[in-house]
Amino acid sequence: TGNPLLETWNTPFGVPPFDRIKAEHFKPAIEEGIRQHNAQIDSIVSNTEIPSFANVIEALDRSGQTLTNAYTTFSLLNAAESNAQMQELDMELSPMVSAHFDNIYLNDRLFNKVKAVYDQRDQITDPQQKRLTELIYDRFVRAGALLTPEQKNELKQVNEQLSTLGVQFSNNLLADNNAFTLVIDNPNDLKGLPTSIQTAANTEALNRKKEGVWIFTLSKPSLIPFLTYADNRELREKMYKAYLERCSHGDSSDNSKIINQIVKLRLDKAKLLGYPSYAALALDEEMAKTPENAYALLDQLWQPSLELAKKELEEMKAIKKAETGDSKTVKLRTFRGFLVNCYEPIHARIRNSEFVISPPEGSAVFIQNPDEFYIPSDVIVVGVENGENFCRIRSQKYLFGDNKVLFVSRYPQSADLREWLIK
Repeated sequence: TGNPLLETWNTPFGVPPFDRIKAEHFKPAIEEGIRQHNAQIDSIVSNTEIPSFANVIEALDRSGQTLTNAYTTFSLLNAAESNAQMQELDMELSPMVSAHFDNIYLNDRLFNKVKAVYDQRDQITDPQQKRLTELIYDRFVRAGALLTPEQKNELKQVNEQLSTLGVQFSNNLLADNNAFTLVIDNPNDLKGLPTSIQTAANTEALNRKKEGVWIFTLSKPSLIPFLTYADNRELREKMYKAYLERCSHGDSSDNSKIINQIVKLRLDKAKLLGYPSYAALALDEEMAKTPENAYALLDQLWQPSLELAKKELEEMKAIKKAETGDSKTVKLRTFRGFLVNCYEPIHARIRNSEFVISPPEGSAVFIQNPDEFYIPSDVIVVGVENGENFCRIRSQKYLFGDNKVLFVSRYPQSADLREWLIK
């Protein structure tokens, strides 16, 4: 065919041949995938045999593989390496695929066959087959198979709008991500940043035809290291605020109205399907089952979490006083990051305190009672616990004897680690 998305993938582990896939391959492959899927569905519907697990549930579960391969590959590449051409394709393909699946799940003849097998599920002896039958039946019901014709048409319109708005939301987010850069021209503002992160920022600048500067962006490989290691508080705050305030500036990338539309449409969809809220719809197939159960769990966590937060707030005040002389002002973004995601990092707050283990690059540290310390994830720790020597690499712990010769570094090469671990 000349289209790698429509070929059998003779690749390691059957992964897509990304080196051969081009943007122009996606639309014809997805259209062909939809055509094949429709033919498979028609075959199931037109089968005159008594509905059974094999000729309905299993056949349905195995259908649509070409479409799945093509659209999944498109979605992954669009999320990881998007551009204007991919975004334009997404605006066209996402509603197309959404409408295709609506046509399947709202197909009365197909659902009647699924329901016929579901109604006889107690006669299915294989537990996996029985479970798959229940899952597929529930999937049809949650997609609107039990609605009236008028309600089905309304649901299709809602789904189409949600699909389009979702693409617009993502495109706006990407546009705002790409629009922001932090350009540093003073080497003193790089203090605290590992050499590898500085090099990456310089490479980013050179790629943008700028010399003698370092450029940081809101992409995670640039954002997180900067917020984790940079000494400059004002620049950390600038990066963090830029990240938090994306798509909220009242310009063409503002997502406020889109969010309001999505919220309204999700509520409309939930009510069409018989749920009081979208949260109830979303949780129905999860372990929590209902928003009330989810809130009950959060209520159980609230008091102990609050007590721990108060304790950590006092620790942060002491650290800030030691650094700045001010122990009264701890901004919410600092506190939130300290507890939740380190975007306003523990590293930057407590690097010089007794609670931190943060060796320079190419080194390791030896400590006792390591669980009493904050240890960044890229630091290798050699220590003693319960009388045994160990090396902790990220969350994995390796024990070793006194006679071991240990090679460690802050950014270890896997080959070096394997060589040591084999000894």
